[in-house]
Amino acid sequence: MNIPVTISIISTAIWILPPIKQYKSDYFYFFLILAFLDVMQPVVFFFLHMDPRHVAIIFLLFLISSLPSSHKQRYFFIILGIFTSVFFLGFSFQNSTLTLIRMAMHVIIVIILINSFVKYTLKVKAVNLFLIILITYELITVFKFIAGILSFEEGAFSYVIATFIQIFFGIAFLFISFKTKDFPIHVKD
Repeated sequence: MNIPVTISIISTAIWILPPIKQYKSDYFYFFLILAFLDVMQPVVFFFLHMDPRHVAIIFLLFLISSLPSSHKQRYFFIILGIFTSVFFLGFSFQNSTLTLIRMAMHVIIVIILINSFVKYTLKVKAVNLFLIILITYELITVFKFIAGILSFEEGAFSYVIATFIQIFFGIAFLFISFKTKDFPIHVKD
């Protein structure tokens, strides 16, 4: 078995576990959808003989809708996910288009997480370790796509290295949740 396949299998196995730690937190569904996506992509490819990127785009819309935000935004992405699933079942797109769509969705996730981080920091006057790690994880995902777009060979290497690093993030999320640790910001009067 080659190294990229081994890393993918280990990554999938690790990322199945964080939903257990995140149960009853605001980010439980985010981690549950992320774990389900990791498991579904190989199943869709090997057993249903479909392009797993189409399924990934649908799951990414649900992933966005799972983030703590306004209800209007949540319903928008759920409805968009349903329409997208119907649309992608009928059409096929070029690889670069699918990659750009997936990257854009991860950028949206990063923006929502940064917004949550800023709101939380201003409200509580503390920096949340969980949100910092989650934003970093998503930024690495965005950089994986950028590396793949810029150069296929170097992008493939970067993808494997980044996935290997993200395994450690998956392990970290087994111990860290939203309520784990805040670092207070001392404000001088």
